[in-house]
Amino acid sequence: MTLRTFLFAFGIIVSLGSCELINPEDEIPAYLEISNITLNVDPGSQGTASHKLTDAWVFIDNDIQGIYELPAKIPVLESGIHTVKIIAGIQENGIASSRLFYPFLNGYEIDIDLRPGQISKVNPVVTYFSTTKFSLLEDFEDAGIKFEKSSRSDTTLQIATDPNVVFEGNACGVAYLDLTKQLFEVQTIANYTLPRQGSPIFLELNYKTNNTFTFGIYANEITQSVRLSTGVFLNPTTEWKKAYINLTEVITNAPSAIDFKIFIGAIRDENVNFPVIYIDNIKLVHL
Repeated sequence: MTLRTFLFAFGIIVSLGSCELINPEDEIPAYLEISNITLNVDPGSQGTASHKLTDAWVFIDNDIQGIYELPAKIPVLESGIHTVKIIAGIQENGIASSRLFYPFLNGYEIDIDLRPGQISKVNPVVTYFSTTKFSLLEDFEDAGIKFEKSSRSDTTLQIATDPNVVFEGNACGVAYLDLTKQLFEVQTIANYTLPRQGSPIFLELNYKTNNTFTFGIYANEITQSVRLSTGVFLNPTTEWKKAYINLTEVITNAPSAIDFKIFIGAIRDENVNFPVIYIDNIKLVHL
């Protein structure tokens, strides 16, 4: 007896007022085991393969089974050959409680013979959609930097090459603050024309910092440039991490803008004497 049949029969028995309830044996599920998700990229046009794809959105024959933090062993009350689809999920703005599927990645599909009590290991490999646009790629491996000091800033973004601090490759970006340089803000040198009306726009980056820092845009209108903050702050971490900053709302809230600059900024935390912010692999991603 399938689970659907059991629930249907149970409902009929209750509605007839039967005094005897039938409790068939529980079905034995099959299991899907997913340890992690691999991201394949074209490094020349899509940047780093570094990611933080924390969740699997699992579908069986296009019916969603659930959202699972990885690694996970997932019970499935189906048997026989079925199409399993995995969509990769992220922590939006670095917040563990804010999870969504990443809208720029293809799902992974595989046909699996599901058998009760048997574990099927799934190793999803995902790629960016071919229509994904990378308006900005900054890995700090070139001599120049695609960011410049804003008029508000006391300091700027530099290139660090110390192998003890670099995330990957030969270099990363670094910003220093101190008692005389308490405000850091850099903006992109280029202006970017970006989609509106809720089309997803994200800033990806790797980072390590002992000082909180934030993000936003300069919305360039015909007669002025308006500074708009995302309200997102990344907290100190002693290890390199990956973050996905959602710029969709702040871009949508600037309907009069012709184009945009992206900024990264920080104010020295009072309890940090010598703040250091390391950044690498910045991507401005949209469709």
